[in-house]
Amino acid sequence: MTIPWRYPADPLRRWLFRLPVAAYRLGMGRLMGGWPITPEVRMGILLMTTVGRTSRRPRTTALEYRERGGRFFLVSAWGRRADWFKNIEHDPHVRVQAGKHRVLCRARALTSAADRDEAFDVWLCSNPRAAARFFRLIGLHLPESADEQRQLFEQFVAVVLEPEWSA
Repeated sequence: MTIPWRYPADPLRRWLFRLPVAAYRLGMGRLMGGWPITPEVRMGILLMTTVGRTSRRPRTTALEYRERGGRFFLVSAWGRRADWFKNIEHDPHVRVQAGKHRVLCRARALTSAADRDEAFDVWLCSNPRAAARFFRLIGLHLPESADEQRQLFEQFVAVVLEPEWSA
């Protein structure tokens, strides 16, 4: 199965995707900063600030995340074409705000089988309903079988943000 990597072109949908950034800036980050979905996994929306690969200016993006063991797991719905992903390939040092917590992290694309298995477990197995909602948002249906889910997940770019120190 090939995923259609289409970023939303209509202005309304693009505006909706930018809404969490505005909400964080208005002080409502606590509402989106994370809630437990299992005893060991939290989910929410974080703000990640990268350095623009050509402009060298700060670029802030709101992303859905899963957190386990102090590490943030992200999935790029738009693959390697997402600007934030291109930026972390150029400079992996990022600033993260999850709720009221701010931390400096190092971003790393997950390529090894063990790392991708952990990301699969954190993203899909810990909360299948949230995973189904994520896939519906980007126009895909989450298969019911675990093998088909794993095949689908393999087509996405998974990233882990590992904290370096609190900011």
